[in-house]
Amino acid sequence: MNDLDRSRIHASFFSLTCGALGILAVGVGSVISPGKGSEFGWGRCGVGWILVAIAVIARVEHLSRRLGRAAVVCAIIAAVAMAVSDVPFSFDANRTADQGWINFVANCWAVAMILASASFALVSIRKDRQMEAFLRLGKPGIFAVEDYNSTIHASFLTLGTATLGWLALRRRGQVDA
Repeated sequence: MNDLDRSRIHASFFSLTCGALGILAVGVGSVISPGKGSEFGWGRCGVGWILVAIAVIARVEHLSRRLGRAAVVCAIIAAVAMAVSDVPFSFDANRTADQGWINFVANCWAVAMILASASFALVSIRKDRQMEAFLRLGKPGIFAVEDYNSTIHASFLTLGTATLGWLALRRRGQVDA
């Protein structure tokens, strides 16, 4: 494989567009959703997370081969759980004052954060197993050259930081009781 092939983005226009629009929608929705009458913002967040899930689903085969099916499924379910947490408020933002709905959001986000964290942890475990397999073969470092399509390029520091970061992430406006 030459350097041009290594530097080429291996994602479809559709997948990248869905992902970018999804993250943009979540960001815009997060800015405009606090307060009464903010159904539009909550709806943007929900739609954004669904677009992120669609972006991952559009590349599920490639991502599964590289990162592992379990990690990809955890990521998809995490995005859907985040979308589900926003849906009730996109119809009535005043539900934010109801403790039952607040508990619903907290539970959805807890599930989403645990799944997102598990996704990165699973990728880290897969990377470790790949490296061990190549070391057993007596070919350290060769995995990044000859098996480019299934190699995990993120460092263990990056994967560990992402794992812990998702666990530490808090829902906007959430306070300790």
